[in-house]
Amino acid sequence: MIYLDMDGVLVDLNAGIHKALGRKRPMVTRPGVYDLDDLFGRKIKLDEYSIEWWANLPRTSFASDLVECLLHHEKAENIYVCTKPASPHSAAGKMVWMAYNYPKLAERMIICRGAKAMSVKPKADDILIDDYDDNNKLWKEMGGYAITVPQPWNGMHGTPEVEHIERELKAFRDQRLGHHA
Repeated sequence: MIYLDMDGVLVDLNAGIHKALGRKRPMVTRPGVYDLDDLFGRKIKLDEYSIEWWANLPRTSFASDLVECLLHHEKAENIYVCTKPASPHSAAGKMVWMAYNYPKLAERMIICRGAKAMSVKPKADDILIDDYDDNNKLWKEMGGYAITVPQPWNGMHGTPEVEHIERELKAFRDQRLGHHA
């Protein structure tokens, strides 16, 4: 199974926050900064945003190419969207967002109450595709395989997103089949 994160992978949460704060989005997010309060220089209260705000966030620039890539490698029924909501409004808004943006995957959403690895309990063939290093680290510790989506706040920053994920999926499949590169 493939478990796909939303915020920072499919959804450009940072762009939505910039717009909500009336700011023009900076060209480059500071490398290594994941904490939203630090990134924006003020307390960001995601639980204050409405269902409509969450439902209308923009896609990341690579989201559609990523989904197309995943659907090329895997059947839709084997792809789950895994997300941890910031509030009941965000959970509802994320479900609407998925139904509008990726209806083939919308029915395959998992709303996690805690860490994704603890909610899903991955098996060795389960792949998490996430932008947050800590989520990927715990997923691997729990026995699954994780692919980090390049973002400024993680160690893969600057790597082309979809090409990296496609390479990692191929390497994982080759490893499972006993092929050597």
